[in-house]
Amino acid sequence: MTRPPLPRLPDGESQTIAIEGDQRGPSPELSDEALKLIEAEKQPAAAIQVAEQLMDPHPEVRKLAKSLRAEQFGNAQRPGIRSPNVRPRLDVSVYPSSVDRALRIMDTLLKAFDARGWSVEVDEEGKHSTSTLVLDERVFFFLDEKTARSDHTPTPEEKREAKEFTWRAPPKWDFKPSGLLRLQIGDASYMGIRTLWAGGEKRR
Repeated sequence: MTRPPLPRLPDGESQTIAIEGDQRGPSPELSDEALKLIEAEKQPAAAIQVAEQLMDPHPEVRKLAKSLRAEQFGNAQRPGIRSPNVRPRLDVSVYPSSVDRALRIMDTLLKAFDARGWSVEVDEEGKHSTSTLVLDERVFFFLDEKTARSDHTPTPEEKREAKEFTWRAPPKWDFKPSGLLRLQIGDASYMGIRTLWAGGEKRR
């Protein structure tokens, strides 16, 4: 198949297209303090292991456990997803079957941050509400569960209604919990660093 030629530009207009790279310049070099911290976190003793049971939960996790409720206005693509119904609150959105695991993950993280001397703040407002302070840099993070999507098979009732009411079409997709929890750093993808860690339902 032959592509049609592009239309001729009006006289006087340039036919040159300039493609420019990232104008932000190179990322600043890491400080000696940051390099030492990175090396320390690479040591086996620094590994963070999620507990198998929730024991003596962090105060913020205790609040989270009491406030996780189904989202007030619902979401057709995330039916039954739970998130805290109060503010300030930890930034968590998971399905009921993953609540226990989410609590254990957040409890382990907050206790690990405390042990490192990294303060944790839970804000009233903002896109993300949970952050920790590392080397004077505030890092926002959140935990959510991915939703699994599959083709929807119309039921006999849906087929009947679609014939009777032409404007009422069956949904195209079915949505359900995936069991895949994702810990993410907010608003940091532009830095070229890893910002997402995910674990399936068989992982602790």
